[in-house]
Amino acid sequence: MRKSILLIGLALLSLPFLVIALFLVALLPGTPELGNAIARKMIERASTANGIVNLAEFGDKVCLVPEGIGVRGYTDDFFPDFKVALRESDESEGVWYILVGSNSDQSVRIYAVEQRVLSWKIPEEQDYRKFVGCPEHIAITIKDEPDSCSNLETAGAKPRCRIFLTF
Repeated sequence: MRKSILLIGLALLSLPFLVIALFLVALLPGTPELGNAIARKMIERASTANGIVNLAEFGDKVCLVPEGIGVRGYTDDFFPDFKVALRESDESEGVWYILVGSNSDQSVRIYAVEQRVLSWKIPEEQDYRKFVGCPEHIAITIKDEPDSCSNLETAGAKPRCRIFLTF
């Protein structure tokens, strides 16, 4: 009896540590699957609409923040008094952000997009802040160029292609 009480006590004592460990694992950055899926959907739309994507299809207000800029400050600027409902994060280099606002529940979702899925390269000499914005439409260019980006993950694009975003 004492042995089973001791085992139960040890199990209960370790339960908080297990919960904390699981919580920390859930917070660790990983592949931004949702943002990549949205980018693939944008590529799909662009391939059927002469390269133009209407961002109203994705939310009431959609804003883009390039790689290398803190996304949180712009979230507050573009969506004042909105709560952050989701923040998909990949703290590594090589991601840019899509902010999608919903007027009905006053929330914004922050999605990370990997450059290898939809490239948005800004020349280093440019001021990144001037590329932050909430356009109604964006252009996605899909070019066939030998050896330009044969390892990109794309939705419906040819294996040897160059896909990049402009607005």
